[in-house]
Amino acid sequence: EHQDGLGPLARGLPAPEDLPTLADRFAPHLAKVPPRLRQLYSAEANPLDLRPCEFVAPWDESVRAPRQAVWVRAKDPLPPGDEAVHQRLLTYFTDWALLGTALQPHPTAMWRRELQAASLSHSVTRSPP
Repeated sequence: EHQDGLGPLARGLPAPEDLPTLADRFAPHLAKVPPRLRQLYSAEANPLDLRPCEFVAPWDESVRAPRQAVWVRAKDPLPPGDEAVHQRLLTYFTDWALLGTALQPHPTAMWRRELQAASLSHSVTRSPP
């Protein structure tokens, strides 16, 4: 019900270097971020360089298509030749973005006090290169 046949998602997306980081997008809104969460959205604390193609604030209750495109990379070099580390990082990130995307077609927001959201289980299938 929440799938749309986009095909190759990256087609038509801006390049990551043309987008502000997630920390840059949050900077003007830090007063809305609960103090205990501010460090999560600061550039210094996050080991990932996250660049959403469209910023959807976690307090925004607007209804949208269930779609999210985020460029992501590690800020520091990953161990070369250790494919397991790369796979774990990718799996972690897919869980990070999952719930916000799933909520977009509903008139609610990730940071609503009444909402309790959790990713109990999801899977990532890796195809050989």
